[in-house]
Amino acid sequence: MNQEKIVDISMLGPFTVAYRGSSVRESRYKDALPWQLMKYLAANYPRKIGNDELAYGLWDNGKSFEESEGAIRVRLRRLRESLNTIGLGNCRTGLVRSEDDSFFLSPDYAVRTDLQQIRQFVRFASEKSQSPQSRVAACRQALRLFRGRYLELSSPAAWMEPGRTESRKLFCDLTQITIELSPADPTGQSLMQLAERALLVVPDEVFVNTEIIRQLLAQGHFSHAVSHYSALTRILAGRQQTLPELSVFDQRRLAHETHPIEYPRQAAKAAGRAGSW
Repeated sequence: MNQEKIVDISMLGPFTVAYRGSSVRESRYKDALPWQLMKYLAANYPRKIGNDELAYGLWDNGKSFEESEGAIRVRLRRLRESLNTIGLGNCRTGLVRSEDDSFFLSPDYAVRTDLQQIRQFVRFASEKSQSPQSRVAACRQALRLFRGRYLELSSPAAWMEPGRTESRKLFCDLTQITIELSPADPTGQSLMQLAERALLVVPDEVFVNTEIIRQLLAQGHFSHAVSHYSALTRILAGRQQTLPELSVFDQRRLAHETHPIEYPRQAAKAAGRAGSW
């Protein structure tokens, strides 16, 4: 792979395009519409996308062909202006090309998405023939790429659902593998990294997060378990989802342990505040 032509695209968290050490990121408040075009092309890479499909995917609101074609051209021009800041905006040699009423990411560049790389790391970590240390390292690499939810600054749309479904499944698979491999990581760094990312990626997955809390307690990382529990209850506040009190997780641990853990005073206070729903 030509190292000079690699373009890294982050689909997880704020949408970002990086090239040769520089990057450009979508903003929550500015120029959101041109980035929708780029996201659609990245989500469907390496396919060429026709004007009709692109218009339907981006609007689906009854715009006429003439209206949608004009709007796409305006978005394309503004998108190229943004990409030009990292050297990818040229209409002939840049990243986004158009040809015969179709749009695509140029094959002159090697496009890598974070989701694509996570697939590879999770596949490697799943291979029991690999050493536990190598599998832990792959888990940590995958977790590093989970910077947030799939296209998290975008309004929901049907074309995003496959990516959102896959990213959640990959994270759940990664959770299971990381917990399985936790004995091979005595420092607990992978488990702590998992807890941090879970709050960004799947804060509404109660089962996943409660399992992480249970594992943190089981391995003696009490302060991290309390922090995760408190953050999770704040995130879930106002939703019709509840957590058991923190003491319940300790009882689950005690079923497998001889000696109970001593609750620090501040931890007991946090558990009392967070556990009363």
